[in-house]
Amino acid sequence: MHRTRALHGLLLSLFSADELRRFIRYGPDGDAIAAELPGASASPAALAEAVVTALETRGLDDHFFDRVLAERPRRVADINTVRDAWAHATPDPTRPATSGRPAASAPGRSRFVVLTALPVEASALLELLENLREQVLPSGTIVEVGDLHGDGKIVEVAVAQGGAGNIPAAALSTELLGSLRPAALLFVGVAGGIKDVAIGDVVAATKVYGYASGKAQGEFQARPDVGRSAYRFEQRARADARRGAWLKRRKGEPSGEPTAHVGPIAAGEAVVASKRSPIYKFLREHYSDALAVEMEGRGLLEAAWMQHVEAMVIRGISDCIDGKSKADASGSQKLAARNAAAFAAEVMLNVQFGDQ
Repeated sequence: MHRTRALHGLLLSLFSADELRRFIRYGPDGDAIAAELPGASASPAALAEAVVTALETRGLDDHFFDRVLAERPRRVADINTVRDAWAHATPDPTRPATSGRPAASAPGRSRFVVLTALPVEASALLELLENLREQVLPSGTIVEVGDLHGDGKIVEVAVAQGGAGNIPAAALSTELLGSLRPAALLFVGVAGGIKDVAIGDVVAATKVYGYASGKAQGEFQARPDVGRSAYRFEQRARADARRGAWLKRRKGEPSGEPTAHVGPIAAGEAVVASKRSPIYKFLREHYSDALAVEMEGRGLLEAAWMQHVEAMVIRGISDCIDGKSKADASGSQKLAARNAAAFAAEVMLNVQFGDQ
């Protein structure tokens, strides 16, 4: 798909002539571009052609497509198709070269979207990033985007904070994937440890059980609902866990030598705060290999699966169920969030995709 023809067709399908003129006038450099456009007698096709030429001359970036998406959110698939055509920078050979700044092309680095549920989780990630900038999506969702540096590499990371629970995580993940088009999606945050883990340890999920799935009879019958992390990320997590270099990325005052585990996690809609609770007993009976329990991972993986995007859930252990309130009061959530963020950073910097 040639980018100029694709954009020309998109503008014709989205805007009337008057709408397109208003859209351009109220955008960056709007008055100058408007002065270059043909008069009111010009056909819609001629007007769109002039708009494409003016935009290409000045350089087209993601902000333009974000504005288009804000105007026509129901056309997200078509808009992102053309956005991708411009990102790959395939010019139309039938058009003469334009002067001025070149159109923006895709950066030679990956973009990751990371979802969190708690302020402490988002803060732990943001303190690892540089050049932070805010991006507001058409719905009003606020994303903070920054650059993650390490070992001579740079990756772009967009961090969003949603609410607790699998349904909010799935809904927000779907929006982020549609709007930001990342290379991969992660959930990074804290969890309660069920077995074989200690406070401060990290668990990179091989799979996430939706433990609430089942049939309620005289006795609840579990019907496991499982989402898997992407194989590429599972392999990367295993390698990074063995090497331990992620420990050097921890912020704050390092506490002990936490272990990074790669294994199953369980996700539901309840905060599990006692080993005497029915949910804890149920987990130990029916999901005995789960290392930790949390509330968002299954929803995120479902959204990623539907959008054909690779994903992983990474959790820091902030409590071991009993004594949760005491552990939280001692600062264990901040410790766990920072450890999870450090391990996630190592994975994002080291994972390789097929085109790298």
